[in-house]
Amino acid sequence: MFVDEDGRPITVQQWAHKFEDLPGRTLASDHVEAGTLMTVWVGMVDHTSCCRRAFSTGWSTTEGAWRDVEHYDTKADAEHGHARHLASLRAGRPLTFVHGDEELDPT
Repeated sequence: MFVDEDGRPITVQQWAHKFEDLPGRTLASDHVEAGTLMTVWVGMVDHTSCCRRAFSTGWSTTEGAWRDVEHYDTKADAEHGHARHLASLRAGRPLTFVHGDEELDPT
């Protein structure tokens, strides 16, 4: 199922059009010394999968590698999650990624 930023169902064509606009679907983006923490609207919802949620926070290294940090069902949860992960990074705590047990040292 595809949803807009407010959780309302949309068609695959509407989703594809919105998905192409990365700046328009970015809720928050913060550069931290070793990379960028970014939270974006994804718009795919499948509650049988841990990875198919309306919003996602991820970590992008300076080399361009992307790792999922957390997925959310609502915009409010995504904004709160981004702020929580950013505070952790700024405090020097590592991120834990959605897939696997690997942690990233932000320093």
